[in-house]
Amino acid sequence: MARPDDHSSLLDGGDSAELVHDPVAAFEPDYRKIWDDVDDALRAGLVGGLGPFEMDVTRLEGNFRLGQNRPSGGRARIVAHLAASTDTSAAAVGHATCGQAG
Repeated sequence: MARPDDHSSLLDGGDSAELVHDPVAAFEPDYRKIWDDVDDALRAGLVGGLGPFEMDVTRLEGNFRLGQNRPSGGRARIVAHLAASTDTSAAAVGHATCGQAG
């Protein structure tokens, strides 16, 4: 179980509502209306169950696993499709994985 140490800190529970609102607005805009219409007591209960924290990332590890269960030709097509995307995040993933798809 994670515990606060020199690289993390618990935030004031009052920050929880804002910490939920901002990602919902950014990543789930269709859900925003549902969230805004939720009864205040229910919303307070949901948000009250959160334990917001901040953490300094001191190390990040990852693997390229794009289309890992596909033949190499399929992986290459996925990478090419992403690299050609007009979505800058998708294109960046495609460019970053060029040479890793084989």
